[in-house]
Amino acid sequence: MSASSSDFKPLLSQSVGYGVVVGVGFFFAGVMLILTYLQSRYTDMSPGSSEEFTSASRNVKPGLVCCGIVSAWTWSATLLQSSTAAYTFGISGPWWYGVGGTIQLAIFGMVAAKVKMNANGAHTFLEIVQVRFGTGPHLLFTFYGFLCNLVVCGSLLLGGSATVTALTGMNTDAACMLLPIGIAVYVLVGGLRATFICDWSHTVILFVIIYIFVFKTYGTSQETEGVSGLYDLLQAAAVTTPVEGNQNGSYLTMKSNQGLVFGAATILSGFAGIFCDQGYWQRAIASHPTSTTKAYMLGGLSWFAVPFAFASCLGLAARGLINNPKFPTYPSPLSASQTSAGLAAPAAAAVLMGKGGAVAVLLVVFMAVTSAASAELIGVSSLFFYGPV
Repeated sequence: MSASSSDFKPLLSQSVGYGVVVGVGFFFAGVMLILTYLQSRYTDMSPGSSEEFTSASRNVKPGLVCCGIVSAWTWSATLLQSSTAAYTFGISGPWWYGVGGTIQLAIFGMVAAKVKMNANGAHTFLEIVQVRFGTGPHLLFTFYGFLCNLVVCGSLLLGGSATVTALTGMNTDAACMLLPIGIAVYVLVGGLRATFICDWSHTVILFVIIYIFVFKTYGTSQETEGVSGLYDLLQAAAVTTPVEGNQNGSYLTMKSNQGLVFGAATILSGFAGIFCDQGYWQRAIASHPTSTTKAYMLGGLSWFAVPFAFASCLGLAARGLINNPKFPTYPSPLSASQTSAGLAAPAAAAVLMGKGGAVAVLLVVFMAVTSAASAELIGVSSLFFYGPV
């Protein structure tokens, strides 16, 4: 077997990659700029005001806050790593990934309510730490806050760029540099309210694409032959490549030692990803006082559907379709580096829908990267402006 037989063959041309990264990015930036102009022209809420820019005048309704939470917590890793977990551990992977991110949002809803009750004039969580605990802890949490934003942005850009490169052959460095440009334009001009509106549109597109993949995988695809066909494929996969630590090596059991360890790690790391991220505090500060907890509870429940539906669909399909001639690395399975890069979902999409599936994954990862990155950008700007007090 030649060394190149296991290469992940791009289904799309580089021009498609640049078109999505640059073209779609600037399309959303243009729409947000127009909406921001109309807002400043015909309403009393001008993004030029620091209160409007950083906290959206503290009157955002629960629906938009819910969309903002789902969008901010849907990283590229939410889609790609959860699919890798399904590909590796079976159905327990996406379940534990979803649980591991929902718990923190539910608990943070209580914290958000206390923020509205006791610190409604705050702009960042660093201000709250400064008043409550003094200068030492304030400096420590300043470090943690910026470090969290740095890690999240790195995860977003590298995960998104790896997917764009795998699907289109686009240069990874170029993808990393070009992805944030369109986001920065509308964040700098429109502030937090522009990110909420963009979060809403991105969340709608995200769920539409997830529905398409679910119905295709479990319904109309000739490759999986519906639910029963995919079940048979996964049963066969459990015989040829059983999962160590799973009941009977099955991909369809919740009795999974590796899945349980993965769930524990996801839950513990998720607390740092939310409680040290200014983006979630900022949404609590921006929300309407009467609906803060409701927004976070709805956001957590809505977000659970994203990794669980996406990964239990594409991650399991990738495992079942390894021996399909349309699989991008056929006749080899995904290598360890390809699996860790999150290419299970793009591989399954390529088999199920061909170039259309590749475009859909490209779009959904782009939406995840840009919407979550916009939350990080506005969070970092607020920490710089209000944090060092």
